Parts: sequence; C-alpha cells; structure tokens
Amino acid sequence: RKIAVLIGDGVDTGEVEALLEALAAAELVPETIGPRAGTVAASAGPMKVNRAAANAPSVVYDAVLVPTGIGPALAAQTLAQRFVHEAWRHGKPIAVAPDAEALLAAAGVPASGDGVTVAEAGALPTQLIAGLARHRFPRRVSVLRPS
Repeated sequence: RKIAVLIGDGVDTGEVEALLEALAAAELVPETIGPRAGTVAASAGPMKVNRAAANAPSVVYDAVLVPTGIGPALAAQTLAQRFVHEAWRHGKPIAVAPDAEALLAAAGVPASGDGVTVAEAGALPTQLIAGLARHRFPRRVSVLRPS
C-alpha cells in the first residue's frame, strides 16, 4: 500500500525520516509529496520530494500522513486542501499531527471523523496502520465541497 506523506518547508527531518522508516518497516510504501518537485527546506537541510503535489493525485494513495510543523502552511495551499479532502471523500485513512488540524479544517475534514487521527508524531504510524486494517471508511459525507 502507498502512503502519501505531505511535507513542506520547515518540516522536521528527523521526524519525517522516523515516520518513513516506521511505515516501510510495516511493509508500506511511503512517498513524500511536496509543494514542488525537487526538495523542501527541512530542519536539517534539503529533503527530497518524491512527487510534486500537482503531479500526485490522492487517488493513487491508500492513506495520508501529515507530520508536525507544516500543517498551517499546508492549510494555505489549495492543492494540499484538495488532496486531503479527496482522500477523505474516498474513505481513506488520514493521520495528522496536532498542528495539522488547520489543514483538516481548511479541507472540510472533521478532525474527529471516522478514520481521521490527530496524534503526536510517535503515534501517527501506528494509528495510520490501524486505519489501513479497515481499508476504507465508506460512511463519510462531505460537509464542505460537493462531489
């Protein structure tokens, strides 16, 4: 299963690397998705972006993870909002750090919804994997944007 890990300038390098390792250890395929191709300015220098948001539709991923430190910046990006909203509408698990609740709100995704987890970085992979065990959450209804 492919996991979209949304990243951006200012993301914590150590945290993202730990998340990627935890997901890979669970035999998942994490891909970092950034606002542009190339790299983002992470805490320990440039971090490689696997795919630019404009070329990474949410439909090709099975779940979405948003690490600490970039939620407010992503909340201001239409592509990030659309990505998270589409994943939610398709019933996919979503796990975000507490500061990414702003992104959920901007995307019209309830933070306490079925299959949506808001947790500290250390708990994000475990929560996401638990959500993946259910595969999809089909009872979601859009509260902001029509289909």
